[in-house]
This record gives sequence, C-alpha cells and structure tokens, in this order.
Amino acid sequence: MPLRAYDVWSDGIGGGRMDGEKEFKRALEKAHLYGLLAEYYKYRDSELYTHYYKKHFKYTRKVAGMAWGTGGRL
Repeated sequence: MPLRAYDVWSDGIGGGRMDGEKEFKRALEKAHLYGLLAEYYKYRDSELYTHYYKKHFKYTRKVAGMAWGTGGRL
C-alpha cells in the first residue's frame, strides 16, 4: 500500500487507539519525514529547519523508546 501524505500528517482523528505496531510505524515515518524536511531547510530557512528538527528529534526519541520498551519515554 503506498504511503500518502495524509497518513503521515494525520493523528488519527476520530479513530480508536492504534495498536503498537501501527503506532511504531507511524512514529518511524514521521521521524523520517521530519528529518528530510529539516535537512531540506537546513541552509534555506533557519526557522523552518529548527521547527522540523525539533519534530524529528521528538519522534526519533519516541521510536527509540518504543524499540527499547519504554513506551516513548526516555
């Protein structure tokens, strides 16, 4: 199934709780996407770079926490 922008950006409004595997995949996709956006804006717009890097860092920590079994809390 192809990945759509909505799948990455939405937070599942109106849906129930996601199972662990879907939540992990969604967090991993967001971490990757925000990392790409941060790199794109790195030398173009420092404010957008900082904005996307913070989001990338947040989701990277969440993925690491989920992988280590702490539920995203490090």
